[in-house]
Amino acid sequence: MRPKGSDVLYRCCIYKERVILKDRIITGLGFPIEGDDETVDLSKYA
Repeated sequence: MRPKGSDVLYRCCIYKERVILKDRIITGLGFPIEGDDETVDLSKYA
């Protein structure tokens, strides 16, 4: 997603940036994000 130590251009921290990128990937795969469990890896969706 984003390498550790990279600059965050739009959000206040890298963690929020990663959550937004994860949500975009999940919706791109066709899954809803309303009931998303944060502990589930993206590999489980794929």
